[in-house]
Amino acid sequence: MDSPEIRIVSMLVPVIATHKQFKVKISTITKRMEQNCIHYLTKYSDPFQINNELVNYYGVVFQNYLNSKSYTNAFAMKEKFINLGEKPLDWDARVAQQLWLAVWELYFGNFKSGKLILEKIIDFKKIFKTKFDLNIEAITKVCLQNSQKYRNSKKE
Repeated sequence: MDSPEIRIVSMLVPVIATHKQFKVKISTITKRMEQNCIHYLTKYSDPFQINNELVNYYGVVFQNYLNSKSYTNAFAMKEKFINLGEKPLDWDARVAQQLWLAVWELYFGNFKSGKLILEKIIDFKKIFKTKFDLNIEAITKVCLQNSQKYRNSKKE
């Protein structure tokens, strides 16, 4: 993968995940994505904003795991987002990172904390006249409902 391929690989995950004729696992694509991203990073900087692409990619993979009810894989994604915490990220990627960590909390951690973080992100978004790329309100609504269903199923 070169830099342009890194930027579009996130679009391929839902296609690959939903079509059985593709014999490649999302985990295999993730490993390859991470290996290729390393080539564009220096010890002190991220000149091509590759870490931003990783946040976006991990978000798509995380959503895919949740949508396909692959909760063990979804649970493991927190580490990916946390490991990017010290990396240089732009504001969009920082917000996306916090969004996905909050969604993780809804499903697997402290539900109230996750919900509070999502509310803060929505409030933060409101101070800007331009729209963020993320549809945060829709993601929040769906994840609140689905995480409650998941949590209730774990109680049974």
